[in-house]
Amino acid sequence: MQQKFLGKKWGFSLIELLVVMAIMGILAAAGFESYQSSRHNAALRAAQREVATVIRLAQGYALQGKTQTVGGVEFTPCGYGFKFSDDHTYNIFYTKVAGKTCLEDDGYSGGTESPVGSDFVLDNDVTMSDVVNKAKVYFHIPFAPVTDANDTGTLLPLTINFSAAGEATSLTINAAGEVTEN
Repeated sequence: MQQKFLGKKWGFSLIELLVVMAIMGILAAAGFESYQSSRHNAALRAAQREVATVIRLAQGYALQGKTQTVGGVEFTPCGYGFKFSDDHTYNIFYTKVAGKTCLEDDGYSGGTESPVGSDFVLDNDVTMSDVVNKAKVYFHIPFAPVTDANDTGTLLPLTINFSAAGEATSLTINAAGEVTEN
């Protein structure tokens, strides 16, 4: 740094200013990248928690024998399930077997699926991968034993993978119905 006071120079040279600006640019770029990564990671964790909560909600409906009302008639479905319809849309559904009781039929393979409420959507560009056609879990009433998309349990444990902007996480549903966020 040169000084000027009473004939002497004060200030920074152009080279010194450019070096400081380059260092600040590098630090800002690194900070922005870290911010973006943490934002995507937070979105993934939020999606993972949301899906795990909805699966547990479907299981809770089966455990409590939640009733449904259709056309003014209240009934207890044979069970409740959770499924992905595409790589970012999912819902809770229930099944009812026409002309039979749930004890005569398991209510899943012979039942008709009806949605409970509206679809849920993964936010923030998060997608589910690998198991779109298999990501279906069904909880039978009254004790909520769990089966999977082919109604045998052979696909369990079922791992659902989530991804966003190169980041990834997953959750697993085991044969006992336990949901683990990985």
